Amino acid sequence: MTYFFQLQFLRLKRWLTHIGLNPYAGLVIGLIIYVIISEYLFYSTAYANLIYTLLAFSLLIQLSNAQRNDQLKNIFLPRQYRLLRLAENVIVAFPFILYLTFKIELVAALVVLIFSTILVFYSSKIYWKKVVPTPFRKYPYEGIIGFRKNIITIAFAYFILSKGIQVDNYNLGLSGLILTTLICMSFYLKPEPIFYVWIHTKQTNRFLIRKAINALLYLSILYALPFTALVIAFPDKWTISVLIYLVSCIWMGNTILAKYSAFPNEIHLPQAILFSLSIIFPPMILVTFWLFYVQSLKKLKPILK
Repeated sequence: MTYFFQLQFLRLKRWLTHIGLNPYAGLVIGLIIYVIISEYLFYSTAYANLIYTLLAFSLLIQLSNAQRNDQLKNIFLPRQYRLLRLAENVIVAFPFILYLTFKIELVAALVVLIFSTILVFYSSKIYWKKVVPTPFRKYPYEGIIGFRKNIITIAFAYFILSKGIQVDNYNLGLSGLILTTLICMSFYLKPEPIFYVWIHTKQTNRFLIRKAINALLYLSILYALPFTALVIAFPDKWTISVLIYLVSCIWMGNTILAKYSAFPNEIHLPQAILFSLSIIFPPMILVTFWLFYVQSLKKLKPILK
């Protein structure tokens, strides 16, 4: 069992090295980012404890994937398997429990601890083995795969938005809308096999435009219900809601360009930094758009020629 966790840590170090970051520096940076995001969440909304708890639950439920757990059962004895699953859940839940305790949210911390224990005995066989219908076309595939992998997180974003409407808190509802955007952006961060690009007969520009149009279509579909609900609930702030949608469309286009600027590899550290800065400081997106576009042309032309 110890070797299993050593192997997972080694994989994490190799991934950090692959994206151009020193593994130990990456862990420190990740910890700092986690604290900053947590602080911002608790500063910006009174429902941070609820959001934090649901976020922990959504991460823990991912470890209950039936296919993954069936593989672990084939490798480890029953007692070792339960101890390993308990250790996994505790490792994932510990940062949430620690921070909730720091914020004197003891009830929420206890709920996360209970969830992490109960889910040791849960395997999401029904959910993962059934085909989940999607609101997207069969082509291309990013929306279908992304939707099915993130359906729980999407439901979580919708829940936050509905909660904001229920308690008449526009900022809370808006955070659910922005989370929906971030989820849709995540559909396009992982590169597909080169063959999936090579089979296209389009020129490089047309290929990028088609990808961007499909991405905006997926975003609009996911936005349709929550955006309409938010505008109806807060009609006096419809201009802000429309502005967020337009900014989200720009973010999606930037995501497509960022993805193919590193293709066929994953986004490396310099590109990730520029991409993150363009989200935090929107005017910078004018620079990243051009840089990512030029790099995408260089990466795609040898494949699409």
